[in-house]
Amino acid sequence: MEAVREASTGRLGGNNSKSKRQVSEARREYLHNYYLKNRDRALAYQREYNRKYKKKARPGDADAPTQLGRPNVRRTFTPRDLIQSSAEKTVRMIDQILRRERYLTM
Repeated sequence: MEAVREASTGRLGGNNSKSKRQVSEARREYLHNYYLKNRDRALAYQREYNRKYKKKARPGDADAPTQLGRPNVRRTFTPRDLIQSSAEKTVRMIDQILRRERYLTM
């Protein structure tokens, strides 16, 4: 732990590579011991947090609502849409207009 304190103050003496290795080992050992000591509190906190805050609905979840995507908002085509689209798509667009699924604006 002494090496960690010295590293934080910037006072490393002697061989820097050996001191840096000692610092990283001391830090790793400290963090591991801290994790082992506080693991139960962290798990209890996480359980409480999960109970308090709900997750966002994601596609594929069993608990997700049935309607996940946005509804199709655009219900109209313009003449420019018909002109600039490919032939197959134009046929589909005209078919939708004739079936009154979509509208054509001028």
